[in-house]
Formats: sequence, C-alpha cells, structure tokens
Amino acid sequence: MDDHAPEPTPAQQLPVLYRSVLDLVAALEGDGERRAAYELRRRAIQAYSTRWDATGRNALLRLIREGEARRAAVARVQPVIAIPTAPASA
Repeated sequence: MDDHAPEPTPAQQLPVLYRSVLDLVAALEGDGERRAAYELRRRAIQAYSTRWDATGRNALLRLIREGEARRAAVARVQPVIAIPTAPASA
C-alpha cells in the first residue's frame, strides 16, 4: 500500500507558482525596480494565461529564479544608510 499522495499536476501547481511571482513583483516594486517588476509581471501573466501544463510550470519556475536573482542583485548594490542618533544628554 502506497502512503504517499500523488504529486500535484502542473495545473494544480500553477496558482501557487503564479502567486510566488506576484510576491516577487511586489518586492521588486518596493525595491524601486519598477521596470524589472513590470517585465516579470508581464511574462508571468503570459505564462499563466496560456499554458497550464509542464511548460507553463517551468516558465513560472524560471521567472521565480529570475526574480529572486534580481532581488539578490539589488540587495548587493543598495547602500546601507546610517541613521544619525541624537547626542546623549549629559
């Protein structure tokens, strides 16, 4: 007897993957990367609306990797801003 549930089909995985891409889009927008966010969203909509199979799943997985790489690159180049503190009272 097999105790393992069957692996979800690509069609069942797509909504979760699409949501992950949209979360990355929001994060990129928050990072000020509006152009990259727009392009990622555009490509995700195209993949999600046309291919509910392994090809569509792979396209969304690729977009997730691209979005994560873009966020990592942005994090490496953004300067850390030091917030000055008020002098201690004597």
